[in-house]
Amino acid sequence: MNKLVLLTWLTLLLPTIVNSQPKPVFYVSPKGSDANAGTLNSPFASLEKALLAASGTTKPTDIILREGTYAVAKSLQIDRSDLTIKAYVNETPVISGGKTIQSRWEKVSANRWKTRVPMYFRQLFVNGKRATRARFPNAGMWSSQWFQPDTIQTKAKRLVLNKPFPARFANLKGVEMHATAWWHWLRQKVARFDPANRAVFTMTEPGPECSGRKMDLTDRIYFENHLEFLDTDNEWFLDSLSQTLYYQSSQSPAQLSFVYPFVETIFSIKGTEQKPLRNIRLEGITIAHTEWIMPGLERKGIQAGYWGTEKGKAVYAPPTALMMTWATDCEVTDCLFTRLGEGAIVLGDGCQRNRIQHNQFEDIGANVIQIGWRSGYVGEGHPLHYVPRNSAAVPSANVVHNNHLQTFATTDHGSVGILIGYAHHNKLTHNLLEDFPYTGISMGWRWDTLANQTYENLIEWNEVRNGMQYLSDGGGIYTAGQQRGSKISNNWVHDMGGGPGLSEGVYNDEGSSYFELSNNHVERVNDLFYKFHQNILSSVNAHDNNGQAGKNVMQVTRNPKVFLLQVVDSSPDHPEQYGLLK
Repeated sequence: MNKLVLLTWLTLLLPTIVNSQPKPVFYVSPKGSDANAGTLNSPFASLEKALLAASGTTKPTDIILREGTYAVAKSLQIDRSDLTIKAYVNETPVISGGKTIQSRWEKVSANRWKTRVPMYFRQLFVNGKRATRARFPNAGMWSSQWFQPDTIQTKAKRLVLNKPFPARFANLKGVEMHATAWWHWLRQKVARFDPANRAVFTMTEPGPECSGRKMDLTDRIYFENHLEFLDTDNEWFLDSLSQTLYYQSSQSPAQLSFVYPFVETIFSIKGTEQKPLRNIRLEGITIAHTEWIMPGLERKGIQAGYWGTEKGKAVYAPPTALMMTWATDCEVTDCLFTRLGEGAIVLGDGCQRNRIQHNQFEDIGANVIQIGWRSGYVGEGHPLHYVPRNSAAVPSANVVHNNHLQTFATTDHGSVGILIGYAHHNKLTHNLLEDFPYTGISMGWRWDTLANQTYENLIEWNEVRNGMQYLSDGGGIYTAGQQRGSKISNNWVHDMGGGPGLSEGVYNDEGSSYFELSNNHVERVNDLFYKFHQNILSSVNAHDNNGQAGKNVMQVTRNPKVFLLQVVDSSPDHPEQYGLLK
């Protein structure tokens, strides 16, 4: 009898004993060794080794990173659930997709230096700051020194510019032309310069071929990537044939640190529809240095970070440092994303109930955070090609909360801060977005009022400021297409403008319909505070919005007349309620 009772008790207690065992914890330090045991006193040296060790157990597992930089040679694949990767208490580990230049520098002239490098790259960071690729002219956006087209001959691939350029440009090779085109940003290879006629010939048709909008006479142009342009401190040029890096500086490069990115994606979290990954957490780490790629001849922006080349060819979405598909109940918190060539985070197919919160994003090349794809806008054969399979593939119920997005769209100026594509029941709350060239928050696709998979999203209590600095026809908050059941409420948008065209506060573009727009504050914008364009106005519940009198005329070309939206002329009584929570 006693043996039976004892056996019964053991049977009942065994699951409790097993579950009470401490979860596996692996420590990593740049001072460690991958031959170690991965303990606090004997840590691994690489994150790759720690992930391999974590794959040997199904128990919830922690990987704890000590202070220092962890350089990765390729994307880190996370293929298991219940995994936390976090910083050791009060330490700041950095996961970098870059390489440090350690070769010896040689002085070429008074302030010019050179060194040999092993590979080609498009970005260079000096002492943690983005250096300027050699360009002409040097002046910043919208300076009178920039060029503008006087004549555009698209089929002849010829632009006549508004002022002359040096005769020596006739012999330059490998130059890239950078140009605005309203809401697009273009990069194209130059075939040749014709200084006598102030003309430049491009290798492909100038302008955004994948869009209905072409270049016009208001666009601005500069040229990049030639040793001839290297004339200002902190400029650089990489001669790809000789693998020689040139750097202009009055200070010796031996006293500086140089890092160039070469990895596109740092973390890939990729589950499947049958087996989604769950409960993965990144906490307190810095993710830095990702590369961006330009095809051989051109990279032409389309809208909100999507880009293409020739008309009829594939269209691409920007990759990100953290790419997630079929991931549920995951969290990214208290992290810093910085010095990225493309985007920071994408929540793709099957991503549900994930949280991105309390993070800082600065110097992000393309879209910072993207939720969902845009159907039909990623080309066949590309790794991001998207064909909706079922409703479960549409991202939903994700939260982006209390994040600081600053200085983004730094390489592709047509990108945005937060993009909601085809996705539903997502919440964007208490985020601060500032200092950017185009739109802050963009939601929806399609330019018609047909039902789609963008619905029941919430954009609330965000502060969006100092945007639309370069491009046109966007705003602090932008929507397109039907937004059934969505709500844009209690946001503060201010100081939008800088480009030559339309800079709106809240811009509800073609097809935006069936949503609520309420209690928003808009101040100091170049064009309209609230704009409706080609909409079903009667479907929008717009009320209690605030702005400045006389700046609220709406164009509603599907309605019989232009109307004035009724707003209260006021500023926020409690600005601390918007954007980041203290």
